[in-house]
Amino acid sequence: MPKQKCISDTRMLQVMEYWKQKTGGTQTDFANAIGLYQGNISGIRNGRQSFQVYHIQAAMELIGNGNFNFVFGVENNMFRGEKKRLTPIQQIKQALKELEDDKRNR
Repeated sequence: MPKQKCISDTRMLQVMEYWKQKTGGTQTDFANAIGLYQGNISGIRNGRQSFQVYHIQAAMELIGNGNFNFVFGVENNMFRGEKKRLTPIQQIKQALKELEDDKRNR
């Protein structure tokens, strides 16, 4: 019976999907780029194997500005320094506040 995947494996699979979409690369290309045997990805998906720290480090460098805290479940942003995205309501509130501030400063 497969073990439950740890958060770092789940997040690394998300990183791989992001990289594949961004670059048009394949799962094999990603595995080769981070020093992982491509056949191990099936074991990772099934919870029988895990990414090692050096794979995670290589993946963070590969995607550029990758966030280790994302991989280990501490933060939700895949990239370091990524600003939290505002919801549409928050964007409207921010726009109204900026309009009010602009009106007061005239």
